[in-house]
Order: sequence, then C-alpha cells, then structure tokens
Amino acid sequence: MATYYWVGGAGTWDNSSKTNWATVSGGAGGNGPPTNADTVNFDSASGTGTCLTASTAAASQIILNSATLTLSLGANLTIGSTFTYTLGTLTLNNNIFSTTVLSS
Repeated sequence: MATYYWVGGAGTWDNSSKTNWATVSGGAGGNGPPTNADTVNFDSASGTGTCLTASTAAASQIILNSATLTLSLGANLTIGSTFTYTLGTLTLNNNIFSTTVLSS
C-alpha cells in the first residue's frame, strides 16, 4: 500500500502513465501509477486542469481536496474503500462511480 499524489495539472490516469504521480505532495512526477491497494490524493499542489480516468484507473482510497482540479471519469471507477470529497469538481460523464464510503 502506497500513497500517490497527482501533480502537473491536466492528464490521463491509467495503469501505465507515471507522468502525473508523485510520492509526496508537489513532488516530481514519474512514480506510480497507483493500484487498487493504494491511496490517491488530489490536493492544492496537484496543479490546474482535468484528470481524466481511463478504464484501468484504480485506487483503494481517493482524497479530492483541490479547488483547481477536476476529476473526470472517462470510464467507470470503483474505489475499494473511501472517497473523501472536500474541494474540487467530480464529473461522472454518464459513468458509474462506486465506493464503499463517501465522506464529504
């Protein structure tokens, strides 16, 4: 279980791209991508723009706490545990978003 932070603003979250993933908030990209056992954080250091999920995006937990970032589903997304939504925009785009716990 690892914790990953989205950095660099706009991009696509899939199971192969490392560009937008860091192991510390605001850190250098090039880590990851997260798996269904990991925690994903979108925070004030994530940048501006849209993170578009692909069908292979996976996480155990997601924390969305960025006023300048949109998490946009490009495919269905299942979170194994908790989705915490404090700041930001979540766009479903007619996809299914599943989580065990929704915290706001």
